Amino acid sequence: RPTAVDPNAVGRISIAGNVIFNGIGQTSQFAATATFNDGNSKDVTADGQWQSSDTHVATVSETGEAKIVGFGTCVISFDYEKQRASVNVRASSPDTVTVGGRVREPGSGGLPGVVVVETSSGRSAVSNSNGQFAISDVPRRQLRLKAEKDGYETREVDTTAEQQVDLPMQRVVRLAAGETVKPADLAPNDVQYVIGKDVCICRLIRVAVPRAATVGVRVSWPKMGATMRLFAEGVTVSGEDELSADIPVSTTREVVMYFGWMTRPERDYVAFTFETTIR
Repeated sequence: RPTAVDPNAVGRISIAGNVIFNGIGQTSQFAATATFNDGNSKDVTADGQWQSSDTHVATVSETGEAKIVGFGTCVISFDYEKQRASVNVRASSPDTVTVGGRVREPGSGGLPGVVVVETSSGRSAVSNSNGQFAISDVPRRQLRLKAEKDGYETREVDTTAEQQVDLPMQRVVRLAAGETVKPADLAPNDVQYVIGKDVCICRLIRVAVPRAATVGVRVSWPKMGATMRLFAEGVTVSGEDELSADIPVSTTREVVMYFGWMTRPERDYVAFTFETTIR
């Protein structure tokens, strides 16, 4: 039967305070508010635990006062009665911004060792063990980030300093025409590609074709109520548990194919097998 909701229990926590800074030594007094299940709220700033994810950027006192000690980004979090809230803090020198975020491998978590470059300024950072990165002293303008790591598809995204950048990266999947591969499962938070007028949560597959030929492709996956689609060389096909297509290739080259979903599956992940033939 349904579990009774305790009206006196904390439903959520919220944090208020300045999160954008442009100088060392600047401070901000954060305030934490607990909202209870009965709708009442209470200031609990001094009653919980404050924490900074990077004390080289900002420290935070027991009473919620944050102080900037270096340029970069960090997360200030507050715990109270088994509930947590957090805010992203950014500190940069005057007339510049700090751009930060997290690089992740869909379905696996944060991705370390990724070189992230802001392409206009050339400034860069390397993601840490949790996939987090921060690039400081970037001139104020529209920003473009390029993320690279051996064995992964390069990503480029446009962003602004106000955004916490989410950078999913996929492992390179490469096979020769005539081979079969079973890549990592397609995840619900996987990479979105724009293909013509379509936006698809897809896995990119690279197929090396050694000569002018027709490449046969067959993709299969468990039937789960999801309509999947294959994009390749202007050919688009779809299916509910498998699909197949013949892709004409006129020269020796690598053909990029995209496999992903049109409708979300009942399950969170899609395991699939990608088979190719050549004739």
